[in-house]
Amino acid sequence: MKTRKAGRFKRVYVSMTQSDESLMHILWLGEMMPTGSCSYRIRHTEAKKLAERGHIITFVSPHHERRWFPSEVISANGFRVLHSPGWAPAAFRRGGFSFLDMLYKVWVVLTLDFDILHTTSGHRPAQLIPALAARILKRRPIVDEWWEWYGRGGRAELNRGIIGRMIGLYDRLFELPAKALYSRVIAISSKLKDRLDKNQHVHVLHGGVEVDHLVPGDKKEARRQLGLSDQFFLLGLISVGRSEHSDLLPFLCAFRQLTERQPSLRLFVTGEDNYVYDQFLNQKGGERVIYKGWLDLEQYSLYLRACDVFVLPLSNVPRNAGRWPHKIGDFLYFGRPIITNPTGDFVELFADRRLGFLCENEPDAYRELLGRLLRDGDNLTLACSGSRQMALELSSDKRVDSLLLIYRDVCTKYKK
Repeated sequence: MKTRKAGRFKRVYVSMTQSDESLMHILWLGEMMPTGSCSYRIRHTEAKKLAERGHIITFVSPHHERRWFPSEVISANGFRVLHSPGWAPAAFRRGGFSFLDMLYKVWVVLTLDFDILHTTSGHRPAQLIPALAARILKRRPIVDEWWEWYGRGGRAELNRGIIGRMIGLYDRLFELPAKALYSRVIAISSKLKDRLDKNQHVHVLHGGVEVDHLVPGDKKEARRQLGLSDQFFLLGLISVGRSEHSDLLPFLCAFRQLTERQPSLRLFVTGEDNYVYDQFLNQKGGERVIYKGWLDLEQYSLYLRACDVFVLPLSNVPRNAGRWPHKIGDFLYFGRPIITNPTGDFVELFADRRLGFLCENEPDAYRELLGRLLRDGDNLTLACSGSRQMALELSSDKRVDSLLLIYRDVCTKYKK
């Protein structure tokens, strides 16, 4: 793999021919930065898998560092990643509000030949303006993959401060109208789809599971390697942060109370360092919390293998109803019961499959359910018997299959 500045953008194009109409050149515009985030990793993995199947992929996203010049990474199979320049704060670049990121993506659109453009967070300026350039000036079909509920009732209601409120106002005004500009919309949840007009072309495609990167294995062996007792009842709670404190608080209250009378109870947690110290380690029951800071994928997999149950607290609010938290894919892959709440698509999925347990996001509900599981842990395997099958159905390979069907359908109808 080689990396270089991309000040000169070479024209690279492989068009669809009569002999091989299935191969495409796909331009993928993203907003996430390559800083180890799960969102970036999943999208990057899917784009790479498309390249491994013979398609030409150009993947453009902001760089995690401030810089004046773009950079380029070309993998052995020709998968091309471009990191755009930008001097705006990281939150703006990651949010799709970087002026340099937008200009660079417009330039890429105008100088590159491609068959279809795929965006994520397609209503934000750094994706929307280049997408419109592709549709109007290049006459190419454009697809938006919709990962979150941004506008009224969603993230817009959580924004604070003058700048945050301005972004919230932007999302309220542009999130839904922008979808009508795209040839196709891919929604991460059925609740997002329900927000759009019934006549719009919307597919529901839940988030992927990175089966290639996670490392499966035996729970007892994982605990032996980590020096953890087989007598522990270990809960797993990952990627916590201050922005979801209202979701986490009922579980935290229940956990602190349970530590007083359940000596075997332990909690493995990952997330924002300051938040973990404030709300977990420095609170009652903090001595029962296992926190190791940032972990590579091998160590991360090892700790998840050591868990008995995973916890995913989600208040039943519109923002959560429209989400598909990436962490649930990791939980499903390791085949442990998941404790979560009746929110969004999880209501139907947990009713149809054996994935774990639903309870209300309230301290009493968590205390009752965890107390029961601590007394009767033998039923845990049966409670999650559908997890691995669900993980395979949501794997990155399966999502790529679905994406290709959508691309081909869009391209065929766009040419008519």
